[in-house]
Amino acid sequence: MNYSLLLTHEALIDVEEAAQWYDSKQEKLGEEFSETALNYFEYLTRNAHSHPRVRGEYRELTMKRFPYVIIYRIIKEKEVLVLGIIHTKKHPSSRKKRK
Repeated sequence: MNYSLLLTHEALIDVEEAAQWYDSKQEKLGEEFSETALNYFEYLTRNAHSHPRVRGEYRELTMKRFPYVIIYRIIKEKEVLVLGIIHTKKHPSSRKKRK
């Protein structure tokens, strides 16, 4: 089943800020981060139920190339809402703030 993908404003900012940070460290690395995130978003449209619930209805997908998790939930049966892309070294409370 294919799901529609929705991203919160915060999730878009997360991707943009991470990409800018990676670009400041190495040329084109931010672009690679953005492309990787887009690939994971596309994956979620086909595999939304592949990842277990972590807290309530929230699910997390760990990115492999970069130390980030994608926090999302399934809404309205056929939609995936991405709430944020959080660095794995950030305090867990930063994950809880996303709704």
